[in-house]
Amino acid sequence: ADSVRGLLDLAPDVATRLRADGSEETVDAERLAVGDVVLVRPGERVGADGQVLDGASDVDQATITGEPLPVVKRAGDEVFAGTVNGTGALRVRVERDPADSVIARIVKMVEEASETKAPT
Repeated sequence: ADSVRGLLDLAPDVATRLRADGSEETVDAERLAVGDVVLVRPGERVGADGQVLDGASDVDQATITGEPLPVVKRAGDEVFAGTVNGTGALRVRVERDPADSVIARIVKMVEEASETKAPT
């Protein structure tokens, strides 16, 4: 269960949200809302599940998908909270509430499964 909880630690604590005027603000990642646009710089973890609006980069999704090699992400592609951005900057529109991210759902399913273990 600890290793599963460790998954939640993959999601960053803060994210760079872009305001309507294009300026940046640092916010708690858990406060991101569907429709927010975030900037993910090279080397940063993606703050929320969302769709790439602009930019191109290789994203390391091994923590979520198990894929050993980074995957090229461009406008229109989906990215997941906790994955690591490669060399390019990405603008991402948040598509899921952080509490509903793929990582959060995996953790919840594993916790529920471990609570309902078959009696031995």
